[in-house]
Amino acid sequence: TVIAPRREPVPVAVPVAPAPVAVADPVAEPAPKPGVRWWYYLCLLLAFAPPGVVAVVEQTRPWQSWTSDSVGVYLLAGEITGLLSAMLFLLAVGTRMPWGARLLLLIPIGIGGVCMGGVVAKAAETSTGEVRIVLTLIFGVAPLAFLMLQAITARVLWRLWLGVYIALAAIACGCFAAALTSV
Repeated sequence: TVIAPRREPVPVAVPVAPAPVAVADPVAEPAPKPGVRWWYYLCLLLAFAPPGVVAVVEQTRPWQSWTSDSVGVYLLAGEITGLLSAMLFLLAVGTRMPWGARLLLLIPIGIGGVCMGGVVAKAAETSTGEVRIVLTLIFGVAPLAFLMLQAITARVLWRLWLGVYIALAAIACGCFAAALTSV
């Protein structure tokens, strides 16, 4: 009788499937929305600074020869407040702030639009000919063109526009204070 040699079992490599890797689906999880930025409320106060400066100067010094009445100056300060509020609105949209922060700005923007119409009407009332057209362009069309430029670039260049916003608010307050106290 022949006996077959005994074979030891040879270990065989069994392919093991790798553990599934969890891949985050970018559509499934939206990025957390940031809240209201720290500079938003400071800029909102700056938007209301020009009419505040006019009111303070008017209380400390009566109107003299600079204007026949204070309505024109208040209208111009209101237009600047509307322009600054519209700039802040575009910054809020560009930085994806919550809707409440955006909607809060619609009231001063509307007031600024009404004041813009008043400034243009007052400028047209006190001037004639080509001067009327130039003043309409300066007080009516130029702010809207400026806002359109900002709207195109607000998402990418929001830091630049924040600096421009602060500079415009400071210049407006300084101009009102200087012009009204020098009379």
